Amino acid sequence: MMFLLQGAQMSRGMQRLRHFLLLLFRTLAVAGLIIGLGRPLAGGWLGGMGGGRPDTVFVLLDRSASMNELVHAGGATKLATGVSRIAEALENSEASRLVCVDSVSLEITELGEASDLLSLPLAQETAAIADLPAMLEVATEYLQRNQAGRAEIWICSDGQSSDWRPEDGRWKLLQEAIVAMPAGVRVNVLNFTESEGEDYSIRVERAERVTTRDANGVRTELVLDLRLRAAPEPIEEGASGSTPVSLPVAIDLGGARSIVQIELANGEGELKGHRMPLDKANGEGWGFVELPTDANAADNRFYFTFGTGDIQETLIVWEDSSVRDVLRFAAEAPSSESTEYIVRDHPITETGDLDLVGASLLLWQGALPQDADALAVEHFLERGGNVIFLPPAEGAQHVFEGCSWGSPVELEEGEESSSPTSWRSEDDLLRNGEDGTPLTVKELRVRQLTPAQGDLTRLAGFASGETLLSRAPTSRGGLYFLSTLPSPAFSNLAIQGVVLVAMVQRGLEAAALAQGSRGQQNAGNLDPLLSAAGYEMQSEVQEEWLLSEQLFHSGVIQSGENLIAINRALDEDRSRGLDEGSLAELMPEVEMSLVTGSAKETGLVEEIWRIFLMLMLLALLGEALLCITESSPALHAKKGAEA
Repeated sequence: MMFLLQGAQMSRGMQRLRHFLLLLFRTLAVAGLIIGLGRPLAGGWLGGMGGGRPDTVFVLLDRSASMNELVHAGGATKLATGVSRIAEALENSEASRLVCVDSVSLEITELGEASDLLSLPLAQETAAIADLPAMLEVATEYLQRNQAGRAEIWICSDGQSSDWRPEDGRWKLLQEAIVAMPAGVRVNVLNFTESEGEDYSIRVERAERVTTRDANGVRTELVLDLRLRAAPEPIEEGASGSTPVSLPVAIDLGGARSIVQIELANGEGELKGHRMPLDKANGEGWGFVELPTDANAADNRFYFTFGTGDIQETLIVWEDSSVRDVLRFAAEAPSSESTEYIVRDHPITETGDLDLVGASLLLWQGALPQDADALAVEHFLERGGNVIFLPPAEGAQHVFEGCSWGSPVELEEGEESSSPTSWRSEDDLLRNGEDGTPLTVKELRVRQLTPAQGDLTRLAGFASGETLLSRAPTSRGGLYFLSTLPSPAFSNLAIQGVVLVAMVQRGLEAAALAQGSRGQQNAGNLDPLLSAAGYEMQSEVQEEWLLSEQLFHSGVIQSGENLIAINRALDEDRSRGLDEGSLAELMPEVEMSLVTGSAKETGLVEEIWRIFLMLMLLALLGEALLCITESSPALHAKKGAEA
């Protein structure tokens, strides 16, 4: 009797389980049908699922020189590969608007369909640096102006910090603007950080026409200083890849080519004072240096001009005329025979409309700039200029870029308390000389200083913890704070002299490299006074270059009486790529998907509706099997016996 009762209970349990499975399979079938009809997409480890289809899709293209690197040997460039993959990903997009913004023009280009990206003339590499915050500003302003619904922003880049500018204050404003959009914005970043092959870059740091007289008569020569770098930046000593490498460098001067060997150790090499004979009648000219073919052709050639002479201009804004005189002396001290040094000055009470056109260095003594002056200084920094602030005679509460002057501090007399005990000697304004000789910073005596406050990096300081020289973070250019004045009541900077002159001259040199000089300009950053006069290309012009973008490619132009070499910016050679974590930290509150681009990936987005329809069929098959089992003759016979 107990056996029959247990059998009946087991049968009822099996029936309940069967009914539950039937309900589960039918629910899965309906869910699979609904999701399948929605044609969902998946991309980048299924990261792109859900969220709804966008009404507007933006594609932002980073066209900087580093995007010319090959994804793999014999393959396409990073930019071409990225454009192809984004076009494929958006092929089935049902967005009502498809818009492209490139890093050169920063203009809106509306596309009919995703495949138009592949034939877009704007989807070609240049030598100009990119500005990702500016590109995103264009996109967000467009979305706000057109009251667009849900949107997606696709960014094709290689994550170079010089292009993304992680220190830029615009990222916070961009995040606020994107988060505030009611319909939502999703940002997808295709980030080509990986390098599949060796890449070396070449740069001319000096090209000078010199005339010397000796026992054999007058000799005219071209003197070149070259620097060679491995990408990314120099490798730490002892790390893999630190074995010295020797590379041939071709020097083309008027069609005549010569080859020199440069050895790289720890990822960097240089050739100083290389001399080449010139014809006496050859007053000025141009040429280029070139490396063998490697992973990135965009950094294998560097153009130079000679005989044109450089101009390095300093603007001094002063509160104390005695301080102005010392600063003028330091700015006019010649460090190169071929360079003309120009110094302009304005009393701080007469600034108002600050004229920084043509200047490389701004020396500002007094209360920090405000209003229109502050805006002019910010633009000056963006162009790669250097700024050294010196404190006012009395305290001032003005704030610039989050920094301000604190309260004056008097230091005790004596070498240990009034002389700097530590400073950064490996780089920046107080670095050692080329032969390794340190600056005489220890000989400084400071009686009074006004420390700068804010997010600052200490470059020199005292045992007491006070700071003499500091630097604020900027996306471009250098922003420095010198906490004392070159006057007897404050320090012996004017008497000691060497340190102040070195700081000013190095600030000028660094700005000249970042901005370009009269004979040397960065691509896309040509002095408007020169470009307005018209120009004629002297070097080779590629057929695929747009006429409107010739000044964004490397080459040589003649503008009026000026012979100008155009090259990629220095940051393109020494900038590091940002990893996924660093990119995500730029706008942590924004919905962002990061996909690392490589040669192995085949696509970014795939339609996965077939998977859900297959799951629906499997669920229906499971339901059918359960129904067949339930209606079998053996089961009916068993039920009759139990009755």
